[in-house]
Amino acid sequence: KKVNFTGSYFFNNTQNSLRQITNRQTVINETTTQNYEENLINSVESNNHRANARIEADLNEKNSFVITPSFNYSTRNTFSDRDALTLANATDSLSALRSITNAETSSYNINNNITYRYKFDKKGRTLSTDINTTWNNRDDDSRLLAASVDYRRDQIDTTLQDTYLLSNGFNYRANVTLTEPLGEKSLATIGYQVGNNKTDSDQKTRVLNDENISVLDTALSNEFNNKFITQRIRTGYAYNSSGWNVSANLDYQNAKLDNEAFFPTEGVFVRDFNNFLPSASISYRNRESGMNFRIRYRTSTDEPSVSQLQNVVNNQNPLNLSVGNPTLAQSYQNNIFANIGKFDIKNNRTFFMFVTLSTTSNYIGSSTFIASQDTLINGEILLRPGGQISQPVNLDGNFSSRFFLTYGAPIKGLKTNMNLNTRVGFNRTPGIINGDKNLNDNIDLSQGITFTSNISKDVDFTISTTGTYTIVNSSLQENLDNNYYVQESNLRLYYSPNGGKLFMGTTVNNSLYSGLSEGFDQSIWLWNLEGGYRFAKNNKAELKVVVFDLLKQNNSISRTISDVSVTDVFTNVLTRYGMLTFTYILGNFKQPEPSNNPWERGRPGGGSRTW
Repeated sequence: KKVNFTGSYFFNNTQNSLRQITNRQTVINETTTQNYEENLINSVESNNHRANARIEADLNEKNSFVITPSFNYSTRNTFSDRDALTLANATDSLSALRSITNAETSSYNINNNITYRYKFDKKGRTLSTDINTTWNNRDDDSRLLAASVDYRRDQIDTTLQDTYLLSNGFNYRANVTLTEPLGEKSLATIGYQVGNNKTDSDQKTRVLNDENISVLDTALSNEFNNKFITQRIRTGYAYNSSGWNVSANLDYQNAKLDNEAFFPTEGVFVRDFNNFLPSASISYRNRESGMNFRIRYRTSTDEPSVSQLQNVVNNQNPLNLSVGNPTLAQSYQNNIFANIGKFDIKNNRTFFMFVTLSTTSNYIGSSTFIASQDTLINGEILLRPGGQISQPVNLDGNFSSRFFLTYGAPIKGLKTNMNLNTRVGFNRTPGIINGDKNLNDNIDLSQGITFTSNISKDVDFTISTTGTYTIVNSSLQENLDNNYYVQESNLRLYYSPNGGKLFMGTTVNNSLYSGLSEGFDQSIWLWNLEGGYRFAKNNKAELKVVVFDLLKQNNSISRTISDVSVTDVFTNVLTRYGMLTFTYILGNFKQPEPSNNPWERGRPGGGSRTW
């Protein structure tokens, strides 16, 4: 009677086939850019097992605990075929690559969280503890066969290598929190937290030498342990009265980054970080007028990942190498969020606006080196002209901000609701290219409009369109033109006569791209049809037919802006297909009584209506 238990098990098998075209333009200096073109065929088959449980126990009025264990196990087989080309200023071929990779990966993750709460006799005074533990393991075995061409020397390099990676991790986090009421409207909290993120990684790569003998490649091999220990003291205050909510918190955190390398060279890297992490929030809500606002300030830190710390070269793409940096420091973020809204229930009008600002010191960016001549990396790996290698580094100058405004109102003559939304965004990403610092700025200007029907319960339609113009600037090359425009438009029609038994619908989407690299500017139409019939008692059974992408135009186009490059990616997706589904509701739920609350009136099942 005092314990509730729930558990679940999930399994799936997936087989994904991918064809992808990538165009990347990288700024090298004030006058020079380099282009990278890639065709990739990739297939992945994976098996995933997941088990979860939740145990809740209320021992008595004062003591309770919750235990939530979980287990994940997966296996994955991956095959990739890559065909790539680098060009100087989009005209002069520098190097080409053809590579084939096969990999087998197995991994598991065991997680458990225990929460204990104790209520004192004094109202509002509580003690809670939380302990979380995680074990994870990854076993990866891969083979790479590659051939690269240096066009300037008319020379071919070949690579045949086997890589085995074993990674183990254990993380724990424990905290205790005490709350103390300071009257009827305010509350104080104090707490302590300790945690450790520990990972051991061992990667060994063997290659064929000139005598066709498999030997260990020390430049591609590494044995590395990482520990990130944090201790935090937490203090807080909260006040709640007449729609006002005010809170302030001040945390002190000590973090210790302890890295130890064993192979190919030995070394210890230890760094300590001490930070004050303040946060505050103030909000107000007036239910009668529908007016509300909130201002929130928050600070946080972010530790580097093991792959970013591990000083081993990743050459899965010999034209685009990467290597870790064991001297990385954690980053520190400041975030401000403010919003204001007004909901006029009587006239069905809405107004909402928010602004965000974020700055990051010690931002984990990248330092990229592009070879203009044969270059040895770590004294052993040859980087041909046009090839590049990137390494994570700490940089200052990262900044982002967002502004969003929406206004909604009814058009009574058309029995339609109109919604206007405006977005403005700015993001500055710092990076280093061949020793020179670059700041990539991108500004997003977006305007959208949506019309939603309110004609009857049998007919429903939505018409919307949103256009976004993005301005891209590079401090290293100010005359670089990478501005682009994307417009997404949508029409949805739905008709359900005869009390909802028969239904039919259609959606038409258009995606317009302009200003991208050659071959990527397109106008894509996606047209779907569906129809079905509901039957049995209370319409519990449903039979539906869906035809997806009648015009066979579906695909995926994206643009990514990093610190030193702009990348366009075209990916194949599933095109026209049909699907027949049958659904039957097994449950038998009692219909709730009609509500007198205007927020719930007219909505089946009650609940809060979203305005």
